Amino acid sequence: GGSKLFLRPFFPLLLPIHLTHSHTHFFSSSLPPHHQHSIDRKGVYVELGAKSPAFCASSELSVARVERAADFIQAGDAREFVVLREDQRSGELQLSIRRAEEALVWRRLRQSLEEGAAVEGLVTSFNAAGLMVDVQGQKGFVPGSHVPNNVMPEDLVGRRLALKLLEVDEERQRLVLSN
Repeated sequence: GGSKLFLRPFFPLLLPIHLTHSHTHFFSSSLPPHHQHSIDRKGVYVELGAKSPAFCASSELSVARVERAADFIQAGDAREFVVLREDQRSGELQLSIRRAEEALVWRRLRQSLEEGAAVEGLVTSFNAAGLMVDVQGQKGFVPGSHVPNNVMPEDLVGRRLALKLLEVDEERQRLVLSN
Protein backbone atom coordinates (compact mmCIF):
# COMPACT_ATOMS: atom_id res chain seq x y z
CA GLY A 1 0.00 0.00 0.00
CA GLY A 2 0.78 3.66 -0.02
CA SER A 3 0.70 4.19 3.75
CA LYS A 4 3.37 6.27 5.41
CA LEU A 5 6.40 5.16 7.39
CA PHE A 6 7.92 7.78 9.67
CA LEU A 7 11.70 7.77 9.59
CA ARG A 8 14.13 9.73 11.76
CA PRO A 9 17.87 9.52 10.92
CA PHE A 10 20.08 8.32 13.77
CA PHE A 11 22.83 10.37 12.11
CA PRO A 12 22.06 13.04 9.49
CA LEU A 13 21.06 11.31 6.29
CA LEU A 14 22.48 13.01 3.21
CA LEU A 15 21.42 11.62 -0.12
CA PRO A 16 22.72 10.40 -2.43
CA ILE A 17 24.91 8.18 -0.23
CA HIS A 18 27.82 6.37 -1.86
CA LEU A 19 28.84 3.39 0.23
CA THR A 20 31.66 0.93 0.15
CA HIS A 21 31.47 -2.55 1.66
CA SER A 22 33.79 -1.47 4.48
CA HIS A 23 31.34 1.09 5.85
CA THR A 24 28.46 0.43 8.21
CA HIS A 25 26.04 3.30 8.71
CA PHE A 26 23.38 3.39 11.41
CA PHE A 27 20.15 5.30 11.00
CA SER A 28 16.77 5.19 12.67
CA SER A 29 13.90 4.49 10.35
CA SER A 30 12.51 7.98 10.17
CA LEU A 31 11.72 10.78 7.76
CA PRO A 32 8.97 13.37 7.52
CA PRO A 33 5.49 11.91 7.10
CA HIS A 34 5.26 12.61 3.35
CA HIS A 35 7.79 9.84 2.59
CA GLN A 36 5.92 6.80 1.34
CA HIS A 37 6.59 3.14 1.95
CA SER A 38 5.13 -0.05 0.64
CA ILE A 39 5.20 -3.51 2.12
CA ASP A 40 5.05 -6.75 0.19
CA ARG A 41 6.05 -10.33 0.94
CA LYS A 42 9.67 -9.61 -0.04
CA GLY A 43 10.11 -6.73 2.41
CA VAL A 44 9.63 -3.01 2.90
CA TYR A 45 10.34 -0.27 0.36
CA VAL A 46 10.91 3.25 1.71
CA GLU A 47 11.00 6.37 -0.45
CA LEU A 48 13.91 8.46 0.85
CA GLY A 49 14.07 10.93 -2.02
CA ALA A 50 16.94 9.17 -3.80
CA LYS A 51 16.68 7.93 -7.37
CA SER A 52 15.27 4.60 -6.11
CA PRO A 53 13.40 3.56 -2.96
CA ALA A 54 15.44 2.00 -0.16
CA PHE A 55 14.64 -1.67 0.49
CA CYS A 56 14.72 -3.82 3.63
CA ALA A 57 14.22 -7.53 2.82
CA SER A 58 11.97 -9.56 5.13
CA SER A 59 15.03 -11.55 6.24
CA GLU A 60 16.63 -8.28 7.43
CA LEU A 61 13.61 -6.99 9.41
CA SER A 62 14.44 -8.64 12.74
CA VAL A 63 16.63 -11.14 14.56
CA ALA A 64 13.35 -13.02 15.05
CA ARG A 65 11.96 -15.03 12.14
CA VAL A 66 9.65 -12.84 10.05
CA GLU A 67 7.02 -14.70 8.01
CA ARG A 68 5.33 -11.59 6.59
CA ALA A 69 6.81 -8.10 6.64
CA ALA A 70 3.36 -6.57 7.21
CA ASP A 71 3.09 -8.52 10.49
CA PHE A 72 6.32 -6.97 11.72
CA ILE A 73 6.34 -3.36 10.57
CA GLN A 74 3.44 -0.94 10.25
CA ALA A 75 2.94 2.62 9.08
CA GLY A 76 4.27 5.04 11.69
CA ASP A 77 6.75 2.55 13.20
CA ALA A 78 10.21 3.96 13.98
CA ARG A 79 13.10 1.53 13.57
CA GLU A 80 16.87 1.86 13.67
CA PHE A 81 18.53 0.35 10.62
CA VAL A 82 21.91 -0.17 9.01
CA VAL A 83 22.56 0.73 5.39
CA LEU A 84 24.18 -2.43 4.03
CA ARG A 85 25.00 -1.35 0.49
CA GLU A 86 23.99 0.71 -2.48
CA ASP A 87 23.25 -0.89 -5.83
CA GLN A 88 25.55 1.03 -8.18
CA ARG A 89 23.23 0.65 -11.19
CA SER A 90 19.86 1.45 -9.64
CA GLY A 91 21.03 3.54 -6.67
CA GLU A 92 18.78 1.45 -4.38
CA LEU A 93 19.94 1.31 -0.76
CA GLN A 94 19.74 -2.08 0.97
CA LEU A 95 18.73 -1.70 4.64
CA SER A 96 18.84 -4.02 7.65
CA ILE A 97 16.95 -3.64 10.90
CA ARG A 98 18.27 -7.06 11.99
CA ARG A 99 21.89 -5.90 11.88
CA ALA A 100 21.05 -2.84 13.98
CA GLU A 101 19.30 -5.10 16.53
CA GLU A 102 22.29 -7.47 16.60
CA ALA A 103 24.70 -4.57 17.18
CA LEU A 104 22.57 -3.44 20.12
CA VAL A 105 22.54 -6.98 21.58
CA TRP A 106 26.35 -7.23 21.33
CA ARG A 107 26.69 -3.80 23.05
CA ARG A 108 24.43 -5.03 25.86
CA LEU A 109 26.39 -8.27 26.18
CA ARG A 110 29.73 -6.42 26.36
CA GLN A 111 28.25 -4.14 29.03
CA SER A 112 26.98 -7.15 31.01
CA LEU A 113 30.45 -8.71 30.81
CA GLU A 114 32.11 -5.49 32.04
CA GLU A 115 29.60 -5.16 34.91
CA GLY A 116 29.70 -8.85 35.81
CA ALA A 117 25.91 -8.96 35.45
CA ALA A 118 24.07 -12.23 34.94
CA VAL A 119 22.25 -12.87 31.67
CA GLU A 120 19.49 -15.34 30.94
CA GLY A 121 20.15 -18.14 28.48
CA LEU A 122 17.86 -20.78 27.03
CA VAL A 123 19.55 -24.18 26.78
CA THR A 124 18.97 -25.34 23.20
CA SER A 125 21.14 -28.49 23.08
CA PHE A 126 24.18 -30.20 24.57
CA ASN A 127 27.13 -32.34 23.57
CA ALA A 128 30.09 -33.96 25.35
CA ALA A 129 31.85 -30.56 25.58
CA GLY A 130 28.97 -28.61 27.17
CA LEU A 131 25.72 -26.75 26.61
CA MET A 132 24.58 -24.64 23.67
CA VAL A 133 22.46 -21.70 24.77
CA ASP A 134 20.55 -18.84 23.20
CA VAL A 135 21.26 -15.49 24.86
CA GLN A 136 19.24 -12.59 23.46
CA GLY A 137 19.14 -14.27 20.05
CA GLN A 138 22.86 -15.06 19.96
CA LYS A 139 24.33 -18.55 20.22
CA GLY A 140 26.50 -19.19 23.24
CA PHE A 141 28.43 -22.06 24.80
CA VAL A 142 28.71 -23.20 28.41
CA PRO A 143 31.72 -25.54 28.78
CA GLY A 144 30.99 -28.80 30.59
CA SER A 145 33.39 -27.76 33.35
CA HIS A 146 30.99 -24.85 34.10
CA VAL A 147 27.85 -27.00 34.32
CA PRO A 148 26.95 -28.29 37.82
CA ASN A 149 28.00 -31.94 38.28
CA ASN A 150 24.73 -32.93 39.93
CA VAL A 151 22.66 -32.10 36.80
CA MET A 152 22.26 -34.18 33.67
CA PRO A 153 22.78 -31.92 30.60
CA GLU A 154 19.78 -33.45 28.79
CA ASP A 155 17.56 -32.32 31.71
CA LEU A 156 18.56 -28.70 31.06
CA VAL A 157 17.43 -28.55 27.40
CA GLY A 158 14.51 -26.12 27.14
CA ARG A 159 15.26 -24.53 30.53
CA ARG A 160 16.31 -20.94 31.13
CA LEU A 161 19.44 -20.44 33.23
CA ALA A 162 21.06 -17.44 34.87
CA LEU A 163 24.55 -17.31 33.34
CA LYS A 164 27.70 -15.28 33.74
CA LEU A 165 29.55 -14.12 30.62
CA LEU A 166 33.17 -15.26 30.39
CA GLU A 167 33.90 -14.12 26.82
CA VAL A 168 32.09 -11.83 24.38
CA ASP A 169 33.64 -11.73 20.90
CA GLU A 170 31.33 -10.10 18.36
CA GLU A 171 33.83 -10.41 15.52
CA ARG A 172 33.97 -14.20 15.88
CA GLN A 173 30.27 -14.40 16.95
CA ARG A 174 31.41 -16.13 20.13
CA LEU A 175 29.84 -16.16 23.60
CA VAL A 176 31.30 -18.31 26.37
CA LEU A 177 29.33 -18.47 29.59
CA SER A 178 29.33 -20.09 33.01
CA ASN A 179 26.48 -21.37 35.17
